[in-house]
Amino acid sequence: MPVPGNYLQQSLLLYYAGALSPALEVRTRLQASRLRLDDDQPWRAGYVLAQDVAYRFGRALKLTARYAVFDADNYDVRQYVYESDVWLAVSVPALYGQGTRAYALVEIRLGKPLTLWLRYAETRYRHQATVGSGLEAIQGAERSEVKAQLRYKF
Repeated sequence: MPVPGNYLQQSLLLYYAGALSPALEVRTRLQASRLRLDDDQPWRAGYVLAQDVAYRFGRALKLTARYAVFDADNYDVRQYVYESDVWLAVSVPALYGQGTRAYALVEIRLGKPLTLWLRYAETRYRHQATVGSGLEAIQGAERSEVKAQLRYKF
């Protein structure tokens, strides 16, 4: 039976959140990690730098957007970053390889009982001919997703 070697992981997280006005919020996040699976193995590293902006246009409309740059040597040092999503949904993509990720989320209050969420997200990879594997494989270096949700409160 193989004996596990020395496993060493180091992580860094720098985060800033602030309101520039009552309607405008900004958030900046830098997170990085590096990993060495054994003493004779090289370090593997990954990072993500994300800039978020949220703007509220009165009571009826809110726009949230992010642009992120990431670079991770392999899947072992992938970076997870929480993203705003439609109501009651969770989005925490695994970012690895080299590329960018951007998304925009619009929340529209259509009167007291109705709220509409629209979300578009896109990941672009550098130096890749396909994205994903198996049945989720896509030819090309880009993956995008669209979500829409309408809530009616009784």
